[in-house]
Amino acid sequence: MDGKRIQIIVVDDEPIGADELSEMISGEFGEAVEVRAAYSGSTVLEMVRAQPCDILVSDIQMRGMTGLELASALRTRYPRMRILFLTGYDDFAYAYEAFRQNAAHYILKTEGDEMILRVIGEEIEQVREQERIVERIRVAEGRYRQMIPAYRRQLLMQLLLDTVPEGLESDFEQIVSGALYIVVARPSETARASMRSKLIALSVVRQLIENALGEALYWSEGFLQEAELVWVFAADSPTQYTHSFFQLIRKARKYLEDELSLMLFFVVSEGGVVWRQLGGKYAEIRGMLSREILCGAAGVAIRRSKEDAPTYSAEQVQRMDILRRQLEYCQRDLRGGSLEQLEKHAQPILEYLGAHPLSGDAFALELTAALSGALLGYANVNGFGTVLSQLEKHGDPPTALRGMIDAVMCTMRDQMDKAVKSIAQYLVEYIHEHIGEDIGTAVLAEKFGYSSGYLSRVFKQEQGMSIHEYITRMRVELAKELLCNTNLRVYEIASSCGYDNTTYFIKIFKNATGFTPQDFRQTALRSGERGDQAF
Repeated sequence: MDGKRIQIIVVDDEPIGADELSEMISGEFGEAVEVRAAYSGSTVLEMVRAQPCDILVSDIQMRGMTGLELASALRTRYPRMRILFLTGYDDFAYAYEAFRQNAAHYILKTEGDEMILRVIGEEIEQVREQERIVERIRVAEGRYRQMIPAYRRQLLMQLLLDTVPEGLESDFEQIVSGALYIVVARPSETARASMRSKLIALSVVRQLIENALGEALYWSEGFLQEAELVWVFAADSPTQYTHSFFQLIRKARKYLEDELSLMLFFVVSEGGVVWRQLGGKYAEIRGMLSREILCGAAGVAIRRSKEDAPTYSAEQVQRMDILRRQLEYCQRDLRGGSLEQLEKHAQPILEYLGAHPLSGDAFALELTAALSGALLGYANVNGFGTVLSQLEKHGDPPTALRGMIDAVMCTMRDQMDKAVKSIAQYLVEYIHEHIGEDIGTAVLAEKFGYSSGYLSRVFKQEQGMSIHEYITRMRVELAKELLCNTNLRVYEIASSCGYDNTTYFIKIFKNATGFTPQDFRQTALRSGERGDQAF
């Protein structure tokens, strides 16, 4: 038996009966059980209070408290206790009452010791199985607790991006709980903010807030969203901590500026919101952040209240939502390198900016800052941020953004062309080095980590022929050299050129040269020439 010792109490108002049954159970199950004997129901209650038991074997007819009364007293407090009634009376009334007390078994003493021990053995196994189930639940709960932070982070990302799937309301209620305060920051000069600096900034701000608020803070998360840094803090009050966040963020900003030379502009939410409001709050703060930066603001600010913010009609709000979605598509296109899609998704934004001057439209300011920030972020990662920074300073926003998009697309095409040429060159070199091996398209695709279709397109674009045609040509050239300059037999040459089937090799060679390998060798010998001649 595995696990802890099973605790068993045997109670009978006849001491000899209780002692004998206890000894019999101990002798049968040994170290797997610890058996105690009791001679009255009141004694059992005291024993159970001192140390609960797993199985109670009780006589029904006892002086004072009967076995049925004892079971009734124990059942409420110890619902998992297994109770076995042992009686010398084959009475339906007793059996019925035992059933009402949810007894595990009702055994007649006349059924014999073997039956009693068999039933107790079954109950011991039931207790063991119950222990295993409880342990599995405990382990599962532990794993669930370990997974909560990762799952909460995923849920928060969905909230911030406004991509919440249906059917997860209960998950959000339980895991994304508390009053959610949001802080958003953006580097004043995106091109100079390294990934290392941003990651350190995420950690510094979280640690400072967590240390300051202590138990008032339920949890915190930090994200890198394109050019922005985003923090979400869950606290126990939706209004109490706004000023604290403002002061702490000011402190964090100074530290980042002094220690990392990282200049960030922060906007702090004016209060905590429930999870359903987080996406909208994030969009509002991003809009304010874009407007304030373009207006030359710096430092730390608290988001303006809705009364002070611009008001829009339902039609304007709908159009803004569409354009924000187009902006998200542009950001995704930059991450995935989709040239045609980037130009397509940016066009509605450029049209809006062309019709709405920045001086009179806060939303135009937001779009301009967000799109230029995404383009600059991409350019910075790919090493041409200076070019885009210069373009950004010339011309009106639509013209400048169009120039930036054209520059990005041109650079992306150059990079793709270089990648294609590089892959094709690697393929050529690999084919030459392994010409005698199995180097079909499928093998090369697995070797280089690309699909067979992609490798075929790239290779044909650069070499003007398929991979199979190129391999065949190189193998025929090698065979011609070996035929002219060695005494190897035809089947040996076929094997050296990567052909296991000599007949197939002869067919390939004749299709390519017009000669069988043997005729090619004889013709070369008669002419007295070696190597690759005009055959």
